[in-house]
Amino acid sequence: LALKAGDYRAAIDLVPMDRPVVTECEGLVSYPAYLKLPDFTSGPMVRSLDFPLGSKVLLRGSADRSITMMTAATPDRSHPAEIDGNSFVINFGQLQEEELAQLHFVDRFGLKPKLRHAIRLNAREDEPPQVDFREVPPESSILLLETITLRISSNDDFGLSSTKLRMKAIRGGDVIIDTTLYDQPEANSSVLQSGFTFPFDPRFFTLQDGDVAEFTALASDRMPDREPVQSRTVRFFIVGPEKHAEIIRDRMEAIMSRTSEIAREQESLLMETIELQEEVEASEESIDSKTERKLSKLADMQRANSRDLKANAEEGMEVLEEAARNPLFDQDALKDFGETLEKMESVASNQMSPASSKMQEAQSSPPSAASESLAEAEQLEREALEQLQEILSDSSDQLDRLEALTLAQRLRKVEKTENLLSRNVLTLLPKSIGERAEQLAESIFSEKERIEAVQLETHLEAIEVKKEISRFHERTGKPAYGEVSELMEEEKAEDGLFEVSRKIDRNVGFEALDELELWEANFKKWADMLEEANSEESGSGQGQGQGEGKDITEQIMALLRIRDSQGDIIQKTKVVNSGNFLAQREKWTETLADQQQELMLDLTDVQIELAEESLNPLFDDAHTAMYGSAAGLENGDSGDETVSAQTESKEIVTDLINILLESAGSQQQSGQGQSMTGMQLLMQQMGQQPGQSQAAGMTPGESGQGSTQGGTTDKAPGDLTGNNLDLEGDRRNSKRTGGASQSPPPEFKKVMENYFRSIEE
Repeated sequence: LALKAGDYRAAIDLVPMDRPVVTECEGLVSYPAYLKLPDFTSGPMVRSLDFPLGSKVLLRGSADRSITMMTAATPDRSHPAEIDGNSFVINFGQLQEEELAQLHFVDRFGLKPKLRHAIRLNAREDEPPQVDFREVPPESSILLLETITLRISSNDDFGLSSTKLRMKAIRGGDVIIDTTLYDQPEANSSVLQSGFTFPFDPRFFTLQDGDVAEFTALASDRMPDREPVQSRTVRFFIVGPEKHAEIIRDRMEAIMSRTSEIAREQESLLMETIELQEEVEASEESIDSKTERKLSKLADMQRANSRDLKANAEEGMEVLEEAARNPLFDQDALKDFGETLEKMESVASNQMSPASSKMQEAQSSPPSAASESLAEAEQLEREALEQLQEILSDSSDQLDRLEALTLAQRLRKVEKTENLLSRNVLTLLPKSIGERAEQLAESIFSEKERIEAVQLETHLEAIEVKKEISRFHERTGKPAYGEVSELMEEEKAEDGLFEVSRKIDRNVGFEALDELELWEANFKKWADMLEEANSEESGSGQGQGQGEGKDITEQIMALLRIRDSQGDIIQKTKVVNSGNFLAQREKWTETLADQQQELMLDLTDVQIELAEESLNPLFDDAHTAMYGSAAGLENGDSGDETVSAQTESKEIVTDLINILLESAGSQQQSGQGQSMTGMQLLMQQMGQQPGQSQAAGMTPGESGQGSTQGGTTDKAPGDLTGNNLDLEGDRRNSKRTGGASQSPPPEFKKVMENYFRSIEE
């Protein structure tokens, strides 16, 4: 720019310049000390910064040229910056609320930015953690011999401190267990999500039929003085195998009772079809409207009857799957019931439904064609009725077999109850001998009252089971049941058990102890008699068709249960070995050793039943691995060596299953064997189609693992054992392995809810 003023001459340089801008701005957060978190640094151009209340916040950055002045303005105050050339640092100190900071600055040329640089500082409350059980309903039932895996997950916004699992067990109105089972601390303060799995097996806590187990999970963050957050309560109703077997048998009887009603309805429909056929034959040129309406109604009724039978069969399959969980049920009996259900499905699809279609055809046909359609419908209905009558006849024998097994187990349960009560009385004697009942200490008196109440319940159960044994003998004529009924009458079992309860009430301990041992021996003898009779009857029905195409379904199912049970043992062993496990390790390892030895015996049973020499090396390897596991557990070793032996045995059992399934699949494809219903049921339960040799259900599942983070605990809760009925006992039946771990179907849950509601009332 040239300037002229008279003789004055000058030149001024004008340089166009952009307004200054912030080129970098990062946030630095120093968290409150209780969080034990390292300082956080944001990205190079932060616009929003999140942090917990009480954090110290710095902004550090630079502009595109030197700065002479800068402040960060918030609604309440202004924060000056420390300037060094084009760099700046702004210290906001500890922030206790959310603020919007705007940067005001001037560069060395006196220029200001066109737009202010704004940063939102989000100071947030440190929220409590969250914790819950995954994929577990609020209430469900569990068999006494089952294992259900609890999956606990927790999370927090700034860092978890620990996650715990607590258990409470209730018997009647008394809390018998209230303890922390598992405590997983987080050594790393930055863990935001965590969790673990815990295998719940009622036997480890000596629970019994009718008990209730409640679980709650707790999560803690690092906020001082904050109480742990508690999850929802998950409640399990414990069902003994005997009670479960009774419920299943009742449901099976209800299904067959409805089938009987369907058969009566089918007979009525057949008679109406015959009458309508006569009316149609009497028609000359066309069917009148009244007859058409009758045909339409009859077709609808036949269609409804078909739907009812199909729904009945579907419900039966659900009951059958539920029964497969219970090791008390004989697999042959379940297989036979499965074949009966398959026949019901076949009748509904192949006779009843086509009969309805023929009736519909008759509505729109001339009399001659309509008469032919009705004749075909009549034939289909006759076939349906005949097959339904055959199904009802077969099912009567099947239900008798199931009832026979149930009655023997109910006697066995009384035997074990008497054994338990004799041990309870023996424990009580040193503290109560010589005292009058009303002079006993409160705790001793309460225990005496509990033992008396159990004995009274046993007395009532004995009355009921004797009546059912007598009725069963009258209906079936089986001599063993008549003999047991007569022996119970001769021994006056009802009066004898009641008299024991009176002696317990009067604190006559020695006499009560003698009589308890006597009744234990009696009920053992009677249960043995029934089981021996059942075994002989079952054995007489076997041995047929055992040649070239013998059915190995039962052995495959037994191996599947062994494999699942071995997986449960692996999971439990890993939990015991965790430093987070707080229950008594010695008790758990002893119980696990017993379960491992039981699996070894079950595996031997399968090996003997198969009698396949080519498979013996695999069976021997599996036995060796299981023996290594049992030996380790007996010595209290739950470490890697024991788990390795368990894993090896599970893999070998899986190999055996694969080989047998391939053999069974090829046998079915080649048409060998008269009936593959058992194999089809097995495939259905595994999620596998018949004929496939591999399936997702066959591969070893991933066992849940408890976390091994954290240290050891130097404080264990008190004894988790309680006075309980040992449903395992010293006596063992072959081909009975613990049930699979799966959720009960909705129908079973309804039955269980009614059952426990009646207990509470």
